[in-house]
Amino acid sequence: MGVRMSIRVSLALGSILAAGCGQYDLAPPDPAQTNAPEVLYLVHQEVMAVRLDGTYTRSLGRVGDDKHRTGSPRWLPDGRVAVLADDTGGIFPYVGPHQGFEWTQLTPDNVTINDSLCGVSVDGQPRVIYTTTPFLPTRTTLQRANPDDQRVDQVGQVRNGVFANPAPYDDGRVLAVRMVAGVTTIEILDVSGPANRTGASETVGLPVVSPLFAMSPARLPDGRVVFIRVDSRDIYDQPIGEIWEIPLSGDPRPTGLTDVAALVVVDDKVIYELVSDATGHTELMISDLSGKMSSNLTNTPFVDEHLGWSN
Repeated sequence: MGVRMSIRVSLALGSILAAGCGQYDLAPPDPAQTNAPEVLYLVHQEVMAVRLDGTYTRSLGRVGDDKHRTGSPRWLPDGRVAVLADDTGGIFPYVGPHQGFEWTQLTPDNVTINDSLCGVSVDGQPRVIYTTTPFLPTRTTLQRANPDDQRVDQVGQVRNGVFANPAPYDDGRVLAVRMVAGVTTIEILDVSGPANRTGASETVGLPVVSPLFAMSPARLPDGRVVFIRVDSRDIYDQPIGEIWEIPLSGDPRPTGLTDVAALVVVDDKVIYELVSDATGHTELMISDLSGKMSSNLTNTPFVDEHLGWSN
């Protein structure tokens, strides 16, 4: 990034974070309003949060020491935050508080840029589910971490392919993509069992066959599943594709939302990372998939915002 762009980013971030920094700031918001649904995202290695109406944008602190190797900021069910971040050359899962700037490394074992994580409840308790995949992705293990005692258990594995992009489904289960021999399936994985037990899985929708593949599955409250379908022949700098929807009955169908690098579901909305041709930056968009509402959530045209890996 050149000097001019760095200045623009700094100015834009300054305007975002101007509130809440000095002795003349407004009083904190009403505690009754702090439980409003919020989206987590990254600006380099800084974890940010914003409400679904685009208000109350704030920083939850920086994590790690490499702005190019931070990824997957996700809520835990109890309001804490999990994220992958680089510390002196290794990428590790971290957990931090909802309000604050302290981060705890969950495990001394590192992951790679092929990995991702999510928060999920298991028997009503918060857990971090994350993947461990080599730099040459040929196999993956699925790990379950207790954020309170840092205990890590392996709860899934694939030896001849990879798991990717876990996302919460319901108590004790996550959505993930499994890629084996050029075929991608979206699966519901049981992560509630004892360590070193491969939980049962259930396939959602139809397989996606090479040169196409699927990523970033997520479940809406009514049971629909959304994901990004990517054509590997169109990949240049990073995988981007179109959001597809799997209805409660019937085959997957396109939504018309394209140039998407990652997505999450918050409340009943799909928030996605758009690679914008207009600004040259990645932007956060929000949609209800009805065609009636799809808009820029944060309106920061000179700042790259990420739901997946930062830059």
